[in-house]
Amino acid sequence: MLYAAAPVFSDDGAVGGLVYLAMPLPQTGLPLNWLMALVGAVMAAVLLASIAGTLVARRVARPMQTLVKAAVAVSDGDLTQHVPLENSISELNGLEKHSTR
Repeated sequence: MLYAAAPVFSDDGAVGGLVYLAMPLPQTGLPLNWLMALVGAVMAAVLLASIAGTLVARRVARPMQTLVKAAVAVSDGDLTQHVPLENSISELNGLEKHSTR
């Protein structure tokens, strides 16, 4: 069975109920064009999730790599190391101004 549900809103905008629709599948299963569309959608979703995950992971890891390099240099005796502050988080930008006082 294929199911679909849709909310029914009352006059005040609250959900007053749900409408369920059901359709039996053919005995042979999903039609081939539906199956191919479903496989394509799943592959596109996996590809987009992989790209987004890679970009987020790199953005998180980059500052940590800079910090690790500086820590290794300090442990080797180079006490002139400076770790630049790269911050694009707006909430933390306000904290930087207060912490320099």
